[in-house]
Amino acid sequence: MPLYTYTCQKCGKQMEILIRGGDAPKCPHCGAVKLKREAGVFAAMTSESSASSSHASGPCCGCSSGGSCPLGGE
Repeated sequence: MPLYTYTCQKCGKQMEILIRGGDAPKCPHCGAVKLKREAGVFAAMTSESSASSSHASGPCCGCSSGGSCPLGGE
């Protein structure tokens, strides 16, 4: 189930929506179905050591989660 970023064409809000099967996404703010899918960001990790080393100079993914990176780094 992919997670996509959408912008609502009616209210202008941006949101991430988890898409299941053939479900059509709907704006959780105004209920509109006219959404524009935005370009996604992808991350690839080749080994655990590369994730740790990339965090030596700061989080590799730009997160500010206070020491708990969602990509597995520190």
